[in-house]
Amino acid sequence: MIKLTVLFLILALLSACKSMPISDTVTSYKSDSPAPLWYSNQTIEVSGYWVGYGDALTLEQAKAVARADLAATFKAEISASLRLDKTVSGDEVTQHAQSRVEQFTSAEFEDLDVLRSEQQLGRYFIVLGYDHRPLAQRLAAKLNIIPSEPTRPQQLPQSSRLYQQLMQAMGAVPPLNLNHERGRYLLSAGGMTVSVRENEIESLIPQPRSNVLELALTPNLDVYAPETLFKVSLSTQKAGYFSYLQVFGNGAVVLMMANQPVNAGDLIHYPDPALYDGLVTELPSGQTSTSVQHLAMLCTNQRDLSRLEHVSSRADEQYQSFLLGEWNRYFDDCDGQSLAQMIRP
Repeated sequence: MIKLTVLFLILALLSACKSMPISDTVTSYKSDSPAPLWYSNQTIEVSGYWVGYGDALTLEQAKAVARADLAATFKAEISASLRLDKTVSGDEVTQHAQSRVEQFTSAEFEDLDVLRSEQQLGRYFIVLGYDHRPLAQRLAAKLNIIPSEPTRPQQLPQSSRLYQQLMQAMGAVPPLNLNHERGRYLLSAGGMTVSVRENEIESLIPQPRSNVLELALTPNLDVYAPETLFKVSLSTQKAGYFSYLQVFGNGAVVLMMANQPVNAGDLIHYPDPALYDGLVTELPSGQTSTSVQHLAMLCTNQRDLSRLEHVSSRADEQYQSFLLGEWNRYFDDCDGQSLAQMIRP
């Protein structure tokens, strides 16, 4: 018998839209001051942007009205962009209702650009825009217009998917700072700053591919359910110092093993099977899915990894070592191998 399971995420998507806080108190004002023609006709169109219009007696009130207008646009986009995916595994057929558009967090909703503003007879008119293009396109558009700078260490990991996308789009990647401030990763160069949204963090994570290392998870699954026991194994074709790290979906870098001497032909198991049964997958509280990037790094000498947090045995540990921007400094000339692990019920 074929078992049919339908998982609808429509309510989750709509609730994500509803949860965007429009904390400002928006008050309507009657005014005899005419609106500028560009505002009355609502003709502002910028490629890659969703726009919202607002006017009021103060600039902050006008921005609040424009944010409310944008919130309605988000809700319409989410409602209109659902698709149904069907997967077959053995005798099971699973259908997922998913969205093509992003789920916007509160922080992302504040990531808005002023596209045009004008004060006329004591009234403010403004157009706010949300750039919904992928991160690489948002960056490339701004990097193309910034002045050149002296060469400095590249902080965006060069083996990351974003770096490769920028190489394809631009032919060369200007030096980029990658920092973590106020709960968000930020990319900056030449006075330009671009915020990295929650669902774009994966593109920052290093994905080295060295032919001297082989990394494997046992069992080898496409998707791991929460509380699944698994083990990690690594084989190396040359000697050096081995470090094993995990990068979580929020961009926290966690150190599992540091600077272990290895010889060519060694097979390493983590955790030590003589002491532990294995590792257990975790799904962060409040999330429906997450991913973990496993990274095996082999260096010719030992590295100072003291700034990285070590793995904890506590459940639902909140790691704070958001240090992807320091990856090149740690492992720039090392061999590496990576493996992504998807976790969801």
